[in-house]
Amino acid sequence: MNYWIGAVILASSCMLNGCGGGGSNGSVVDEGSDSDPALTLVAAYPQLPALAAPVAMLMLPGDDAWWFSVSRLGRIDRFSNQPEADVLMPVVDLSERMTFRGEMGLTGAAIHPNYPQDPRIFLIYNARGDGESILSSFVLAPDNYQINPASERVLLRLEQPATNHNGGDLAFGLDGMLYAAFGDGGADREQSQRLSNLYGAVIRLDVGLEDYRIPSDNPFQQGQSRCTHFDASRSDVCPEIYGYGFRNPWRLSIDRQTGAIWLGDVGQHSAEEVNHVRPGGNYGWPVMEGESCYSQDNCDSNALELPHSYYDLRGTQAVAGGYVYRGRDIPKLTGHYIFWDIYGQTIYSTDITKPGSKPARRLTTGGRLMVGMAEDHRGELYGLNFEGGTTGEAIYRLQAQGPNETD
Repeated sequence: MNYWIGAVILASSCMLNGCGGGGSNGSVVDEGSDSDPALTLVAAYPQLPALAAPVAMLMLPGDDAWWFSVSRLGRIDRFSNQPEADVLMPVVDLSERMTFRGEMGLTGAAIHPNYPQDPRIFLIYNARGDGESILSSFVLAPDNYQINPASERVLLRLEQPATNHNGGDLAFGLDGMLYAAFGDGGADREQSQRLSNLYGAVIRLDVGLEDYRIPSDNPFQQGQSRCTHFDASRSDVCPEIYGYGFRNPWRLSIDRQTGAIWLGDVGQHSAEEVNHVRPGGNYGWPVMEGESCYSQDNCDSNALELPHSYYDLRGTQAVAGGYVYRGRDIPKLTGHYIFWDIYGQTIYSTDITKPGSKPARRLTTGGRLMVGMAEDHRGELYGLNFEGGTTGEAIYRLQAQGPNETD
């Protein structure tokens, strides 16, 4: 029952608070061509019991025997990475620590790349009560893959003035650093341009110790104190910040080949963005949205990072960031960033080798409310169906359609 309530609340919140553009600049999208691969979504685990509101799915580093599914409703489960998998094994239920108002809940997870030598898993969630974002580590026991809730160690907190635009995703880079993304907080969009807080920012942390340190090569690191919580009186730049000027980054990933950081940034009125996050980059919100000025009639974009790709459709929409495709099953997609529109239920791609802002390329429609993706150790991609409330309906693998697509 709670799962369906959560799905409805999330959809309602997006429609009421502007999860996506209203099409003010017309349709900006590349409809694709005959040379594009024909794609289909196939139920990856048709016998797997229903998953409640999945937002992420992880494998242990170097071990593809298990998947760990992460639910917005505070649960983590594991299951065998076999097509006939039909059992969910509980890992932890942290729902009593969380609130699920609006877009809140358990929104991000990342397993330490040195697991099991370092057996920590990192989570972002919204705390019960005031809904503040909490970034914590827990111990994922290597002997039984259980998480003891008492093992929590809070790294930082970020007050959330509204129940939307919280962001909340995590990923480890090839450099071993932990990256996290936060939205603008939903109350004061100008916060995204203020470097004295973490709103609308991607942050980069060295979590080699129980606490965290600021990497010496972070773009704004000058020895100042850390931003472990929101302080309205602070004037110093937060040294955690890696890139800023985002509205509501939803799903962040690392290119497994190059280490580049990619995310989808949910738009307000005119554009859903895909951004390549570079150190020190200002991605423009709310000065700009897509390639257009937003908060003023005229604006200077010279100091801003324009989106690598974007799209603008009529009606409600919300981008869900994905992954750069590095698998072998669909060679025509190699080097393309693959992502979804949640409400348009559409799969898009953009060629990362071609610099400059450009329309996204529509590949196919998925017909399901995919709020995120997962990547296995072979580089193949999966869509996570937020409405996967029946057996086999939660996880879909992206694959070529037809015998000639893999040539």
